[in-house]
Amino acid sequence: MASSQPTTQKEKPILIGVIGIALILLLSIGWPTLQKHLRQWNLLPQTQQITELYFTNPSALPAVYQPGLKQQVTFTVHNETDTAENTSYVITQTNEQKSASTTLAHGSVNLAPGATQTIRTTVALQNFGTRSSVTIGLSQPKESISYWIDRSAS
Repeated sequence: MASSQPTTQKEKPILIGVIGIALILLLSIGWPTLQKHLRQWNLLPQTQQITELYFTNPSALPAVYQPGLKQQVTFTVHNETDTAENTSYVITQTNEQKSASTTLAHGSVNLAPGATQTIRTTVALQNFGTRSSVTIGLSQPKESISYWIDRSAS
């Protein structure tokens, strides 16, 4: 009959070292794979795949316009996805009744994963009555932001 012998004091540091190395290898090599499976099984929070569109300085948005005079529109696009993204944007002006609309500017932006780009463009607003909205819209993903602007009395 075999008898188990207790671990000696000399063997304990070696055993702890081997366990430590095994844990480090498991975590460094196996963690990405383990994370992938835990996400598939909904046991870890899912990463959000979004693109943010926002006014770079909302407090600096113009409140009034004069038809035909140029104004600067500044907005930011932030790619929070894990793939490169190429999207088009359109800046439009719409009257308050939403019965008339015109394109003021358009362009595109190509963003690497995690990248942010601020777009500054100059537009000349049309005479669309006493109040109209200026909208920046992205093609993909389909999202938009807008602000109201009043025609100047002068």
